Amino acid sequence: MLGSQVALITGRMDIALILWIVGFVRWILLLYTFFLVNIMKEPKPSLEQSINGAWLLIVVSTESVAVLGAIIANSSALHWLIAFISLCTYMIGGMFYFVLIGLILYRWLFSV
Repeated sequence: MLGSQVALITGRMDIALILWIVGFVRWILLLYTFFLVNIMKEPKPSLEQSINGAWLLIVVSTESVAVLGAIIANSSALHWLIAFISLCTYMIGGMFYFVLIGLILYRWLFSV
């Protein structure tokens, strides 16, 4: 979000590109760490105890990387690569959204 604001308000695409690269690397590390910890956790909590609305932060962080990439894509020499990565992260965020909303709705509708 900070990179998007820097790009839109100040027009400094060089700083926004650096923030996008840092954000993309941190997104990958955070995402894989989050899922690894939840998969390897013992004992496994029930669905009622583990899934909540905070899991939607996965979707928000993924879409933030996609939005900043789309903003800075035209100002970079590798615009095709940044646009492709942005498209991929947008699609991954949509996939996460559908899966997590399904799990959250299942919990809310069918759990006591």
